[in-house]
Formats: sequence, C-alpha cells, structure tokens
Amino acid sequence: MLELKNICFERNNKKILYDINIKMEDNKFIVITGPNGSRKIYSC
Repeated sequence: MLELKNICFERNNKKILYDINIKMEDNKFIVITGPNGSRKIYSC
C-alpha cells in the first residue's frame, strides 16, 4: 500500500492541490484527471 498525506502543490502562486490524502491499495488502479492541457497523474 502507498499512502500520501497532506499533499499540497502550488504553481505560479496558484494553489493547485491543497491538503490531499490518497491511499492506494496493492493491485488497484487509480486515475486523477483534469481538463485538457492540465498535467495528470496515473497510478497502476
């Protein structure tokens, strides 16, 4: 298992992520998406 706690990300003084918590169980698939042109995170 992978667990991320209190993740924050800021770009050009704009908060993109704030206080995000994610728990990824073994053998699971998680996708975080956004609008076209935004950077996306994929986890397998």
